[in-house]
Amino acid sequence: MPSNTTIPVLIDFDGVIRIGDKIADDAEMFFHFLDSNKIPFYIISNSTQSTGNYIKMILKSSGVRASINAMTTVDATINYLSGSKEKVSVYCKEEIKKYFEEFLSIGKPDAVVIGDMEDAWSYEVLNDIFRKVLNGARIIAMKKNKFWKPAGKKLSLDAGAFISAIEYATSKEALLIGKPSPIYFNSAISKLGFPERKR
Repeated sequence: MPSNTTIPVLIDFDGVIRIGDKIADDAEMFFHFLDSNKIPFYIISNSTQSTGNYIKMILKSSGVRASINAMTTVDATINYLSGSKEKVSVYCKEEIKKYFEEFLSIGKPDAVVIGDMEDAWSYEVLNDIFRKVLNGARIIAMKKNKFWKPAGKKLSLDAGAFISAIEYATSKEALLIGKPSPIYFNSAISKLGFPERKR
């Protein structure tokens, strides 16, 4: 258990460790500084298109040699479901759905989990989510970003815009897992052995 004087450090991946498509020049030195000073840290990312293991792989392939903890909103959502024991329907990229296999509902879901779907969004998909929520399912948003710019494409609507539509149509509010939700940050600091914080 960390001492009362130890303060964990949470580090955003995109824009801090990865600048554009490149890893920051002094990233490895920074990680070694944290390690040598016994400062516990976690790299976090609001992405719903990858996991913390993918971040570790990127860093390793970029030549960064350091002991690293990393998580994305996918990991944080899985961590949350491990505690809530809910059975869910998942709406995200196909390659991410496999991480939710143990939580998938065969029949009526307790909740719908929503992340990035890129071009897979459709009126049919929105109606499917809408009907499940009307039938009692909670809405769990991995993130609620309004828009983003996919590589090589124009500015596009992100999951938050579609989640807001479901919230409006069902008069239900989504539980947000990703930033700036305390659930997300508490998920990381608890992995480091620290108690959850209220604020």
